[in-house]
Amino acid sequence: MRFLISFSIMIFSLFIFTQAAYAQSKPDVLLMMSGHAAKAKGELLVSLSKNQPFNFINFSTKGKSEQDIKNAWQNAQLILLDGINPALSKYMFAKYQGYLAQFKDVAVVSLGDLANENMNQGLSEIQQKNIGAYYNNAGRQNYTNLMQYLATDIFKLSSHSVSNPIIVPNVGLYHPKFKGLVTTSETQFYTWLKPNVNKPVVAIAMHRSVIDYEQQQIVDQIINQLELKGAKAFGVFFEGNDENLTYPELLLDENKTARIDLLINYRSLHYVEKRKSEFIQIGVPVIHALNYTQGNEAEFNADNAGVSPSLTPFFLVMPEDTGSTDPTIIAANDNGIKKAMPEQLKALVERAYNHANLAHIKNSDKKIATFIWNYPPGEKNIGAAFLDVPSSINEIAKEMQKQGYQVNPQTAETLIDNAGKLLRPYYRNEDTLGLIAQGLADWLPLSTYLNWFNALPKEVSQPIVERWGKPQDNGMLANHNGEQAFVIPRMKLGNLIVLPQGVRGQNAKEHSSLYHSTKTPINHSYLAIYLYTRKVFGADAYIHLGTHGSQEWLTGKERGLSVFDAPSLAIGNLPVFYPYIIDNVGEAMQAKRRGRATMISHLTPGFAKAGLYTQVAKLNELLGNYIMLEQGQTKENTKNQIIKTSDELNILKDLSLTKDELIRNFAINVSRIQDHLNELAQQSQPLGVHIFGLLPEEAHLYSTMIQMLGEDFAKLAAHYEQESGLAITDRLKRDERDVVKLNALDGFQLLHAFINNKPLKNLPNTLTPYLTEAKTYWENFANIAEIKNLLGALSANYIPVSYGGDPIRNPQAAPTGRNLIGFNPAKVPSKEAYAAGVKLMNQTIDDYYAKNGRYPEKLAFSLWSLETMRHQGALEAQILHALGLKPKWDRQGNVSGTEVIPYSELKRPRIDVVISATGLYRDAFPNVMLWLAKAIDKIAKLKEDNNFVYRHANALKQNLLKQGKNEADADYLSSIRIFSNETGNYGTGLAATSLASDTWEDDSKLANLYLDRMGYAFGKDESRWSENVSDTKLYNQVLSGTDGVIFSRSTNLYALMTNDDPFQYFGGIGLAVRHLDGKTPKMYVSNLRRKDNVKVQTMKDFLNQEMRSRYFHPRWIQAMQDSGYAGATAILDRMNNMWGWEVMTPEAVRDDQWQEFFEVYVNDKYDLQMREFFEKHNAEALAQIIERMLEAVRKGYWQADAETIKKMLETYTEIANQHDVVTDNQKFTDYVQNQNAGFGLAALALANMQPQALPEHAKPNEQLKVEQVSGQKLEEVKDEAKEIEQDYTLWYLLGLIFIIGFLSNFVSLFRQQKLQVT
Repeated sequence: MRFLISFSIMIFSLFIFTQAAYAQSKPDVLLMMSGHAAKAKGELLVSLSKNQPFNFINFSTKGKSEQDIKNAWQNAQLILLDGINPALSKYMFAKYQGYLAQFKDVAVVSLGDLANENMNQGLSEIQQKNIGAYYNNAGRQNYTNLMQYLATDIFKLSSHSVSNPIIVPNVGLYHPKFKGLVTTSETQFYTWLKPNVNKPVVAIAMHRSVIDYEQQQIVDQIINQLELKGAKAFGVFFEGNDENLTYPELLLDENKTARIDLLINYRSLHYVEKRKSEFIQIGVPVIHALNYTQGNEAEFNADNAGVSPSLTPFFLVMPEDTGSTDPTIIAANDNGIKKAMPEQLKALVERAYNHANLAHIKNSDKKIATFIWNYPPGEKNIGAAFLDVPSSINEIAKEMQKQGYQVNPQTAETLIDNAGKLLRPYYRNEDTLGLIAQGLADWLPLSTYLNWFNALPKEVSQPIVERWGKPQDNGMLANHNGEQAFVIPRMKLGNLIVLPQGVRGQNAKEHSSLYHSTKTPINHSYLAIYLYTRKVFGADAYIHLGTHGSQEWLTGKERGLSVFDAPSLAIGNLPVFYPYIIDNVGEAMQAKRRGRATMISHLTPGFAKAGLYTQVAKLNELLGNYIMLEQGQTKENTKNQIIKTSDELNILKDLSLTKDELIRNFAINVSRIQDHLNELAQQSQPLGVHIFGLLPEEAHLYSTMIQMLGEDFAKLAAHYEQESGLAITDRLKRDERDVVKLNALDGFQLLHAFINNKPLKNLPNTLTPYLTEAKTYWENFANIAEIKNLLGALSANYIPVSYGGDPIRNPQAAPTGRNLIGFNPAKVPSKEAYAAGVKLMNQTIDDYYAKNGRYPEKLAFSLWSLETMRHQGALEAQILHALGLKPKWDRQGNVSGTEVIPYSELKRPRIDVVISATGLYRDAFPNVMLWLAKAIDKIAKLKEDNNFVYRHANALKQNLLKQGKNEADADYLSSIRIFSNETGNYGTGLAATSLASDTWEDDSKLANLYLDRMGYAFGKDESRWSENVSDTKLYNQVLSGTDGVIFSRSTNLYALMTNDDPFQYFGGIGLAVRHLDGKTPKMYVSNLRRKDNVKVQTMKDFLNQEMRSRYFHPRWIQAMQDSGYAGATAILDRMNNMWGWEVMTPEAVRDDQWQEFFEVYVNDKYDLQMREFFEKHNAEALAQIIERMLEAVRKGYWQADAETIKKMLETYTEIANQHDVVTDNQKFTDYVQNQNAGFGLAALALANMQPQALPEHAKPNEQLKVEQVSGQKLEEVKDEAKEIEQDYTLWYLLGLIFIIGFLSNFVSLFRQQKLQVT
């Protein structure tokens, strides 16, 4: 027995020794793969090399020293370099070229660059070619044959015969059930597929490598699930290089008609312009499927970002640039294996099917739900940014009817009236059963809602119940046919319904405060309204009408949302189409990425050169006369008249001049007045609001084109018009208010004649290029495709893309009706933007130094996504230049880092910076924030005498140590200068809170609200982003000592009072600094409206120019009057924003400006019948304007005289009593009643504020308490007025986590034998 055991041990030992010796003698093949290569590819190759007489090693250089790599190289017998193409191969492997010369006996094949003699050696040309053919055609069979080829033909260690490489096309069609899986024969494939003309056909664009490396499980699941819904689905693969056969040819029939209804793109989209042209050629929607690469499903659920900062340009921006939409993450990375997330993949399939099915639903059967916004706040107000919403609905409905939709268009007046009825119950807590009786509401059974809601994961539904209670207790419920049901307000225009978007709170103020809150869970009412559209109405698609609603700002990830994030939860998986103003690309990206929307751009209103008006025009005439006059009494009289008029018109206040200063230095100061009036006259003035689908009136188009062509054209044109007799005579140039008529603007008559093909004699060559350009502009405007493309989108057509901007700054923004795309964040700042930023920062520093006798030590910057989208990084460039840094760009124009400008070259101190980034900027430009944070930290560590950043960082570090921070933490926090909202949150809360002026007595509450909301830290360590540093009040410490605040304006449409965001972000910084230091810092606007004339202005000057060239200008007012209801609500919005500026920076809004607003809109100084206009179109808007003005008086911001106060009180009371106007501001109501009594005026009829009586058939127990609705915002982001709930734990976790462990055993390296080469 012992003998047998000993013998067995000996035999076993001999076997082990023999195996070791054999292994040691086997040649080594090293596969060196690029970082772009798939892990599955290497694993498949290694698995197929088993049992071969050589060691096949997937060799990773990661973590290895240069000597380690060199040793492995020289001990190998064959090196395979895996590069995708020659360019990448050179980039990845050129550094090893020296090894080829040093180790000539080691054979090398560069698989992606076979023709490069410098990177291939040791094998014959035919051997290299064969290895490349096996490898690059890929797939299990080719890889198996490759291993056999190496054994037989290269190493001569086998005598087996080897099949030739199977040539797999780079372009082809795929289906898991198709024989052979892939083919280039479209006839054979579609004959087999048998598509049904009445059912959707969906293609999935993928890489061929998915099949090559046997990783098609995700694609197969998409195909299978689509087919279970009745669609036909298949894969189409293609690579980036040019082929004789292109994949669009496989997707189009002989008539160039698409064989598919929709394309799911599930592959990288490099070669953006090429892909875009292909998508246009195919002509169907493209939706984008993504993988979560940072971890498994559980990690995806817990990830607030969704798509990481570094991947945003590649995963979102580049696909968007091709025209793809609706990005959906469908798979996660489970230990290196892509694994579908069931709910995410199910959503993708439903989204694809629903979108594609639009091509198969007859227009007569198609049902569309359109959502509108209650903006500005008020029960009679619906609106959007520069859009006439009621008239737009009418235009859309009329075209729908023409195209066969079962739609009954209603007049704009009817829509306005009905919208007021829909909103009234929300504001007055009235019973909504009256709406049912009027046909303005419908029912959603509670049972329908519960069936849907109870099927949600607990971690999704529980936070909603905890915050808002059970669905059964909701205030929108009433009894209907014996069961509880939600009352859903809506207007029914046949198969088109119009609904106010859901409400965020339980009353008007709470809704307004929660408008952009992504921390408060979505409520039952909001969900019920959208669910009604799907389950009861049966909507096939949504239209979100105008800039903008709240759905895209609901709770959830910043990008790459989960299906259980509130924005997705609300709208389900129906397609969304979103008419959006062309000049707000930043927020449009939010609607694309978080709102799942295909954007349909719409035009801005027309523009005109503002010119002067009334007494201001007469003052300008006096100045011209004064210059022309000889010395004498007439000139002296004119001088005195200039002094008097300048003082009366408050022009001296514009220039911070006193009357005495003007008199003392008249010669100098009169030039300042003249320059100031010239600046006012040159301002671009928007004219009214836009109606979706319609061009502005013809005169507005001509005046806009004059602005687009520029001042040089206007001067040349004016001269030609005079010489040729085209000019309007002086007598007819101006209207009764001394405003230049549009047709008398320089260049108008020339453009009109040219566009209408009238003969133009003796036209100078200098004008020809301008007129050629004008013709292009005219044709672009004429090709407006807003309604055409909206209805095309509703029929599942591809919508071409375009960049945005106002037409003056970016003429290529027209024609409108295209899918908006943004600027690539990897390129911020562009070289042009950097040059502009340097110029602007030098101007700012020079201005500050001139006025203060020292350099600023610290400047704060308000970074906005939509501004950066326009100026491409000019404000970011100012930050860099303040710090004494400049960017480094790579060959593609992407920013790759920063470099320090030496002090000897800078010649001034390095200025400290504070960056306040909006939540939207955080989402859209996270990569920029990261490299900025690293750059600031670099300067904070740079020890120089004149480095304010270093000085402040050290002082801050000492404070943090005293506050209990450890050394490492104090050091890290001391260099943080970037702050924003908490991740997943948006807005300052100042817009709603400032309007709720009965809830605060002084601005300290507002300042603390801003500091709390915007005080989350974003430093150089991305893992610590959104850090709550309130324990040390870090933002307060960093912001204190700010000398100036800088904001940019690079749009001719938006100014400082066109929406609430400038005052709540830019103004909010000024408010916070005043709260901390007792004084508002200098406020600067970097004016980038004209690319050829960038300049820095004080905020006061910019704001004053805006008021004088727009809101006090008769032409602007008349254009708003021409817009009717929409114009009235727009004027109210400007007043609300003027109030916001008054509260944020009281120094910037003067009493005489309040007085002028009163004189123009209440006292009707221009005799424009303002009272009649408002009462005809929106009486409540005038009441709200006066309410805001009286609040300015009540709270001590405006010292108005008694006569003015009496007139406002009298007008407000009359309108309120006659037009049933209410307010929820009880302090204001008490003030009006008391003041009215003091002035002997009539009292407010408070009975108007009571709920209306129930319809006779309604029973008392059926009365409803419906959550109120309030105002949506227009431009950047808004948020809550105050916290009203705890911050609940995130509810993202879904399901079970499946983990499959894979063990990889790697063969040890042994010394190898030399190759035998034939």
